[in-house]
Amino acid sequence: MSDIVLKRPNGETFTTSLLLAEKFKKEHRTILRKIKSLPKDDFTQHNFVLSEYIDESGKTNKQYELTRDGFSYLAMGFTGKEAHQWKVNFIDAFNKMERHLRNMLKKEWIEHRAEAALEYKMMSRTLQEVRRLEGKTTRHFHFANEVKLVNWALTGEFKKVDRAALSDKELGVLVTLEAYNAVLLGAGHDRDTRKELLKNRCKQAMQDLLGHAA
Repeated sequence: MSDIVLKRPNGETFTTSLLLAEKFKKEHRTILRKIKSLPKDDFTQHNFVLSEYIDESGKTNKQYELTRDGFSYLAMGFTGKEAHQWKVNFIDAFNKMERHLRNMLKKEWIEHRAEAALEYKMMSRTLQEVRRLEGKTTRHFHFANEVKLVNWALTGEFKKVDRAALSDKELGVLVTLEAYNAVLLGAGHDRDTRKELLKNRCKQAMQDLLGHAA
């Protein structure tokens, strides 16, 4: 049933009006007409997105992409024993796809958490070595200050961050910032310079994430 529910690059699940027409044995133009007749409000704008597909002849045609809510709303009007079974099949496919995506996100989160721990150790070792070469002793608060500096670049606040509460994307950016700060420390940049560079790097990392999700 994975062929009836698809996934966008940003992780959202959807199906199409073309698939609905095929599985519920309806004319696609009938489905399109039904969707076009729906009220034009925030619900329909979000859950029924106009798109295109290329048919077997190579012609480009219109279709709608439907979220789970969009499908549920539209399919309520489909009746009959076979229609009932396809409703069950579509809902089951949505559930399986969303469960799979949650498991993938959990796996990526765990991997990023491990990466963040490694990058923290590298940042701490770099700080310790830089200070040792300068003839300085590194104390606990020096490590804490570097962590707070990286956290500030990510959150705008100089304070401890509960990493367990961060999203996978936030953890990914944190990994990048810790690695970058280690490089800046090794290059001998002072705190004020690193503060500015880290903030700019954070903005760039966030923009990269938005670009991948588009």
